[in-house]
Amino acid sequence: MKLSRRIIIAASRRQGLLLNDRIRRFLGDCSFDKGEYNTALLLYSRAVRIDDSIRQERLGTLYEMVGEEDQMAYHLMTAARSGNRDALEYFATHFIGKAPEKVAELARELVQAGDISAESLLIGSLEAMNRYDDELIGLLLKGAEQGDALAQFDLGCCYLDGKGVPQDHTRAYLWTLLAAMQGHPTAQNNIGYMYETGICVEQERERAARWYLRAASNGSVLGRENILEYLSVTCSE
Repeated sequence: MKLSRRIIIAASRRQGLLLNDRIRRFLGDCSFDKGEYNTALLLYSRAVRIDDSIRQERLGTLYEMVGEEDQMAYHLMTAARSGNRDALEYFATHFIGKAPEKVAELARELVQAGDISAESLLIGSLEAMNRYDDELIGLLLKGAEQGDALAQFDLGCCYLDGKGVPQDHTRAYLWTLLAAMQGHPTAQNNIGYMYETGICVEQERERAARWYLRAASNGSVLGRENILEYLSVTCSE
């Protein structure tokens, strides 16, 4: 069996391109490790494969350095879709404040692909967009019923303020209490505030102080301020 000269030349060119890409990736790694980021960007952008999550993440950080945020987002999202959790975290941290809709898009895609751990990211991005709709409330309720303290706290806040659900002080107290009992410091402070002011429950200042103390012990700045204020008022009486 013989191949035509044209086929042989085409195959040789493809092999040459593959070899050149391997060399570019290797040289890109060397440049990146030495801090020669402009060179690394040039080499990576010509040779990195779509499924190469580590170099896709590097491309994202390199594009951030030159101020090309669309390219940064594209490459970090590509890396995250390949299972790179560092790229996902970096992408979310960078864009959750300035473009939460991009974070929600990626998180929703990952959840639909079976990555349940991305649900918390989807919740955070929807909250950043102030989108208290059925999707967000459903996610919070699912997490809260599964014992997630942060979801319980957030759901309690929704019922307290009437965000996405009818205002319900009883449910607000119960969900916040569940989070507080798991050690959520802000939930503990809020339970203290409820007892101090009589919101949701009957007013009990001593019980409020105990919750403030718990919150302060767990690092809550508000809890610390509130227990100090309670002690100041108590001592002056």
